[in-house]
Amino acid sequence: MNEEPGFEAGDAGRGTHPILKLLFVFIAVLGIWGLIAGWLLIRRPEPPPAAVERQSWQEAPADEQALTQAMEAWRAFVEAPDLETRIEHVRDPERVGPMMRDYYDSRAHSLPTMGRALPGRAVRQGAQNMILIEVEDYQGRRYAVAMVWTGRRYAVDWESLSAYGTMDWPRLVEEKPAEPQVLRVYLAALPESLTPPESIVGPRRFVRMEHRDFSESLPLALRPELTREVTQLVEGRRVPVTVEVRWNADLGQFELQRLLGLSWSTQY
Repeated sequence: MNEEPGFEAGDAGRGTHPILKLLFVFIAVLGIWGLIAGWLLIRRPEPPPAAVERQSWQEAPADEQALTQAMEAWRAFVEAPDLETRIEHVRDPERVGPMMRDYYDSRAHSLPTMGRALPGRAVRQGAQNMILIEVEDYQGRRYAVAMVWTGRRYAVDWESLSAYGTMDWPRLVEEKPAEPQVLRVYLAALPESLTPPESIVGPRRFVRMEHRDFSESLPLALRPELTREVTQLVEGRRVPVTVEVRWNADLGQFELQRLLGLSWSTQY
């Protein structure tokens, strides 16, 4: 009996050769994987469309035009006949308006005045375009005003202008509130000689907290999870920040609860 090459005697009686069986299985598996891959390609969701900027947004004016518009916006704010009109000239008036009413009406702070203004300069804070104007009031005091580009106009960054906090500094020092308060202050390293003794406060780290308008500074205890970040932040410098603090009766010290922003322009 003649035998075909590659076949053993007796294979014909057992059906298809094993190599052919393996080949058929391999082809079948490839077919199944092909169907699965095709189904996945069909089912794959379309990528989300690119974000579209608000149609009302416009690029900030350049150079002299920006300086002129910012100065005009500041004059409109400071020369407004009443508080409600001034609110119209600040950034985010719906959010800031209640703060301004609290600050000027409830707490009886004086509205800012302007004797003269020095030429402004354009700066950029992150993605925010702004013009910084140095203003001198009628008492001869100078302060910086940040005019922020909102996408349609320049507006007063009122939080940084007023160093707004939810409680006035003298009242904070006197009443020592246990409820957290938002403050716009400076933080700096606290000299070792002014650090509360470890025998009283334990192994806590402290920084110095200062208000722009008052000479008295306070030691500020750091929560353990904030210690590294804040001590590095104030190393060799005095930093304007927006923070949340409260009086910790167990320590007998003010304690930093949250670091809200590395400027006074933070929207809190």
